[in-house]
Amino acid sequence: MIATFTQIGWIGLGQMGVPMVNRLLAHDIHVSVYNRNTEKCAQFADKGAKIYAN
Repeated sequence: MIATFTQIGWIGLGQMGVPMVNRLLAHDIHVSVYNRNTEKCAQFADKGAKIYAN
């Protein structure tokens, strides 16, 4: 059985988080992101991710 995810929450946009979130967004998966440094979140807002701030 294959699960279908429609939305994922992601915490942490470091060396692993950035490419993984980019890949999810490229496959039309809705992603909500949070990072302590909100500047890192800005690049994902343009790609359609929902941003959670402090």
